[in-house]
Order: sequence, then structure tokens, then C-alpha cells
Amino acid sequence: MNYSNATSSKPMQGSGGTKNATWLMTLLLMLSLTSGCVSVRYENANDLIKAHPDGFHDAVHASPEAEEFVRECLYTIVELEEKLEGL
Repeated sequence: MNYSNATSSKPMQGSGGTKNATWLMTLLLMLSLTSGCVSVRYENANDLIKAHPDGFHDAVHASPEAEEFVRECLYTIVELEEKLEGL
């Protein structure tokens, strides 16, 4: 296929020129729609802390074990979110 006319402002001439231009435009549209322009960011750990600041404070300060448990839970949430974002 000859794409030399694809960047020209003149319409493509010759056999199948319009068909090729239509095909190329469709291809470019599909590539732009599937190029990953939209990304999802998860911030559930941060949202939970913001939604329940007193509960978070109480949970962290209840005991050293509670602090470690909360930390491990938040790290797990963040790791899982990063895996989801990479899909």
C-alpha cells in the first residue's frame, strides 16, 4: 500500500484512493481510542483514612500490634491497587 498521499491535503487519486483513505482514517481512530489515554488511579487507602480520621487514629494508637496491622493492611491495599492499575 502506498501511504505517500496520506499526509497530503489533496484527496488520494487513483484506484482505491478513497477506500484507502477511509481505511487509514478508521485505523488511526481505532489506534487513538485504544492507546491507553485513560488511566485509572485507585486511592482507596487514602480515601478510607480521610473518611474515618478518628477511627484511623484510634486504630493506629491502640497498641503497637494494632499500628503494625493497620500499616500492613494499607500496604496490601496499595500493592493490589498498583497491580490493578497495571492491567
